[in-house]
Amino acid sequence: MLPPAQLQARMQFTFNQALMVLWFTPQVWHEAARWMHENGHAQAAHHFYTRALEVLPGNEVLTLAYARLHEANGTFPPAKAL
Repeated sequence: MLPPAQLQARMQFTFNQALMVLWFTPQVWHEAARWMHENGHAQAAHHFYTRALEVLPGNEVLTLAYARLHEANGTFPPAKAL
């Protein structure tokens, strides 16, 4: 079993590799952000959602998922802004 820091780095690398060919696939963006958040890497989750909304700005599912992430972290003003 990998130490948590190595596991996070490897998963982030793996998701970024997947996004190279699945750039316009919202599910991959969401899975990457969800995995990061569930494993205690909130900043990485925010980064994935921010990048996803730059690539797919009109995607309602990603927008709502990102707002839900803000609400889960207790940051309500950014969630309302989305």
